[in-house]
Amino acid sequence: MLSSSFFDTPAPWRHHGLGLIQREVNETLRVHVWDIRLRRIWGLRAVHDHRFTMTSTVLAGIVVDAQWFVYSDPIPANDAVEVDAWEIVHAKAQSGDDGRCIGRRWCYRDEPRMHQAGATYSVDESQFHDTSSAFAITIVSRHNFREAPARILVPVGERAVSGIVGQAHAGDARDDGLIEDVLQRARRELRL
Repeated sequence: MLSSSFFDTPAPWRHHGLGLIQREVNETLRVHVWDIRLRRIWGLRAVHDHRFTMTSTVLAGIVVDAQWFVYSDPIPANDAVEVDAWEIVHAKAQSGDDGRCIGRRWCYRDEPRMHQAGATYSVDESQFHDTSSAFAITIVSRHNFREAPARILVPVGERAVSGIVGQAHAGDARDDGLIEDVLQRARRELRL
């Protein structure tokens, strides 16, 4: 399905601050190339949900994913964190206003799960989670879309900031060679 030309084509990759570049194959299928050097969002700000159910297959590398349980009322868990929840504007429609605060929440993180090459895992729409990887390539299938916006968690009193860094083209002046380096590694890992 994926060929070397997919990674060579000048079509834009979208740089997401969670540490990946992503490119759509079609309306429901994306390729994510994870590299820690692409990460711009850390800690609690990495916790988010999706407006769709996603199924991710790890083609190369290792992905770590952890579910977060989020409540509207205070919870007695010792490791509960108080946060503000924000609804965010869909990535393709962002124009500077990143969303709106929808209120205080309390949350805690489940045990992270490691997914190696060949593994498939799913995250239900509206399920908060965080994902990270030093390096991985995943194919993400999206289905069960909902109309409501996606949500993110931020420290109390802080503004939400979009995770979308921007369009990423290999060779851009802003790129400094990082995008091309990441794409070259993806080709090597997939033996393309």
